[in-house]
Amino acid sequence: NNAPGGCGNDLALDDITFRPCGPKASINVNGVTGIKEVCTRDTASLNFGSTLVGGYNNSFYQWQVSNDSISWTDIPGANVASYSIPAIVTPGRYYYRLAVAEGNNITISSCRIASDIITVNVNSLPVPAASNNSPACEGTNIRFSANDGVNYLWTGPGNFTSDLQSPVITDVLESNSGVYQVQVITKAGCINNDSTTIVINRNPVADAGKDITICAGITTQLEGSGIDASTYTWTPAAGLSNASIPSPLATPAQTTLYTLTVSDGVCKDSTSVLVNVLEKPVANAGPDRAIVGTQSVTLDGQVTGSNLTYFWTPNLYLSSDTVLTPQATPPYDTSFILHVISNDGCGEDTDEVLVKYYKDIYIPNAFTPNNDGLNDRWNLPALSAFPLAEVSVYNRYGQLVFYNKGYTNQWDGTFKGMPQTSGVYVFVIDLKNGLKKLKGVVMLIR
Repeated sequence: NNAPGGCGNDLALDDITFRPCGPKASINVNGVTGIKEVCTRDTASLNFGSTLVGGYNNSFYQWQVSNDSISWTDIPGANVASYSIPAIVTPGRYYYRLAVAEGNNITISSCRIASDIITVNVNSLPVPAASNNSPACEGTNIRFSANDGVNYLWTGPGNFTSDLQSPVITDVLESNSGVYQVQVITKAGCINNDSTTIVINRNPVADAGKDITICAGITTQLEGSGIDASTYTWTPAAGLSNASIPSPLATPAQTTLYTLTVSDGVCKDSTSVLVNVLEKPVANAGPDRAIVGTQSVTLDGQVTGSNLTYFWTPNLYLSSDTVLTPQATPPYDTSFILHVISNDGCGEDTDEVLVKYYKDIYIPNAFTPNNDGLNDRWNLPALSAFPLAEVSVYNRYGQLVFYNKGYTNQWDGTFKGMPQTSGVYVFVIDLKNGLKKLKGVVMLIR
């Protein structure tokens, strides 16, 4: 520069690093440089080796370890070109390097060279914690469980294998009992094994006996039993003398499916028996009937039950004595009896119906509603045998002026409380019961 003092007074400074002059040192662990992934169980087999390019006349060695690759600690006794790591039980990241110097200069940090660094990642072994949901009973499902890995391999009795973390054996048998092994592999490749034992209890065997058929009201005995069973339970309990014994008495009101469940205190088994209840036969000959002259009437017989035989007596004056609804044409008052018999031996029943015979029905052709106490009402006493009969009366204009069912109220010659005029009125009498309607006229006289 042109400052006073003349030329040659410029000064420049730069960073200057001083290091010992020596060979280049390279190290490896089991032939690997850089980063080595290991598992806690594998660390005893890690062997470090070294290579010097160039060299000292009298090389001394010192292996060093660090937790952060910054601060280094000499490993006592590690003073040769190779080194084997003793077992490390604490997972973590460890750094190793080799220091080399000429002779006793090895103890002077500024007089020795350092190799490249080897990183050893010590990974934890997985803890499988193998388990299962046994003890269990035959016919149920067993679920295994293991943890702490990314790959799993299960093996067990009966050539069982699975690569699932939680495999399931469905509908197990007692023969599935035993010890099951699992191998668990972590993402780092660390392997650990564990085992779990499953216990499958054999189920008791329930037998509810053969199906039974009985008549209503009859008591029967269920023939239940069990193998390896200590308790018995019947459902439903209705109709049973005791629902907690193998062979209770049963008197069900209707057909019932009884289920027997047996248990040995741990496992259960169930089976069922049908008690088929046959109804006792019931006969219903229907309501009493009435006929007029040569008319016929249909009997309304009904029966309940199953597998029945039925017939009427006497079999005279009937269109058929073996159907429930025959036509009856008796020439006089006749009682017909409906018989019903169970072909299964559940008894028989009878019922009776009266067919009332009327040679003719007398219908007065006139009455005098003048309140003299004689023929003030149109009296039809014969209709007492026809409780369902309907009586209708019309005036000459076709207007309905009187209607009564059963004829419990006799016509007094009025309509809506007003006396009707003398004259001829038309009547229609429906006797029901399938009988022909009666039609005619009646004279109202005042």
